[in-house]
Amino acid sequence: MNIVFGVYDQYNGCDGVMSKSTVYELAGGEIVVWAEGSGAIMLKVRQPFGDPVELGEVEALELGELLVRLAKEGS
Repeated sequence: MNIVFGVYDQYNGCDGVMSKSTVYELAGGEIVVWAEGSGAIMLKVRQPFGDPVELGEVEALELGELLVRLAKEGS
């Protein structure tokens, strides 16, 4: 997989607490995915002006596999 990951402090806006999360970056860091302690999966697109991020076939499959894995881990 071409997914870069690391453990970062994340601000949980729901309860206002900083917590450590494994954060996954795809598409050269333009897409960031992590799972909250509540089981919610968060996906953020880092594009100025709200532009879309283009994914090739491999990147789309990797994102799908990551989302399925995080969903199974959270349930």
